[in-house]
Amino acid sequence: MTDDTDERRQESLKTLRNLLKTIDGQKVTLIGDTMLDRYHHGFANNLNSTAPVPVLKITHSEESPGASAHIAIGLSSFGMRVSFHTALGDDSEGESIISTLKEFNISTDNITMIPSRETLTKIRFFGSR
Repeated sequence: MTDDTDERRQESLKTLRNLLKTIDGQKVTLIGDTMLDRYHHGFANNLNSTAPVPVLKITHSEESPGASAHIAIGLSSFGMRVSFHTALGDDSEGESIISTLKEFNISTDNITMIPSRETLTKIRFFGSR
């Protein structure tokens, strides 16, 4: 890096630090669609007999709030007070999101649970050989 580039980088980091100090404790209202991100990890060592796709043997799974809930967690991590408004299905996926938000001390008072609605869930598969 040149001295000029390093100087600009240092100035940018200083500006960012100052900005982060100013948002601590500020209130933000967040309204958005929410989903559950689910990750399945495993390994594949053979192909499906009816199609040329790998068969994944799942060894473990994990899940986390996604979309606007992920943003709410991020804003909260900067010290902001988040008023989060969204709608979820009245199902286990919705309850998982609620539980995780509570772990991050994000109020769930403005989250509507809708009976007979399924919470949007994005599933990702990660495999190795």
